[in-house]
Parts: sequence; structure tokens; C-alpha cells
Amino acid sequence: MIYIVNDNALQRRLQADLVERALGEEARTFEDGAGMLDELERQARLPAESRRLPACILLNNFMRRVHGPEALFRLRRMEREHGLNRTPVVALSAFFTKDERRLFRRHADAVFPLPIHVEDFLATLRRLLGKACAG
Repeated sequence: MIYIVNDNALQRRLQADLVERALGEEARTFEDGAGMLDELERQARLPAESRRLPACILLNNFMRRVHGPEALFRLRRMEREHGLNRTPVVALSAFFTKDERRLFRRHADAVFPLPIHVEDFLATLRRLLGKACAG
């Protein structure tokens, strides 16, 4: 399962369709980082065998309530506190400041400006998911 976190409904749907059709992965969408973090916290409190944690998170930079950088820091803290495996994160945005780009390059696994180059984006997701790069 891949979490898609973006306050733009159209972008959420397009990214979910791409993930589901091109990669055969289930997509779960969230309007902002707060919703995603609430769900991760809920999952982290379940017994390990009952958890449904994401294999990857697509995280938009700018959102209404909890922006990408804050959500990423809180995610990494939650992983440490609950002893969870590190979840790969792909940061997405139409605009990154120099500091945001540096922050995401340091704490995320990939950074993509919007609009994305689909082939490069899918190749990165396959790599992060450990999938063969078959078309």
C-alpha cells in the first residue's frame, strides 16, 4: 500500500490511479499530513501482526494543516518511538525553496518537482518498493 498525501483532490486521484494501474499497488489518500499521521499512529498501536503500514509515502510539500516537512519530521519521530521500520518517502511539490529541497533531500528518499516525469517517477517508486523495473 502507498499513502498519497496531498491537499489537491485532482493530484491525489491522478497519483492514486498511476500507482494502482502502473504498479499494481493499493493507494490510500489523505488530504494532509495530519490525517496521515493520525492513521499511522493508529496502526502503530496495533499488534505487529495486525498493522497495515504503507510501503511508501508520496508527500506533498504544501498543505493546509500539516505541511510536508513537519509531517516528515513527525513520521520519523513516530518510527523511532514505536520501533517501526523506516518508510520510504517521496517529496513532491510544484515549488521547493532551497531550504525545503535540502531538508527533503536529507530526510526523504526522493524529491520530485511537479509536474512529474512519469517514467522517472515510476522507476523511483519501483526501486523504493524493491520491485523489478518491468514495464
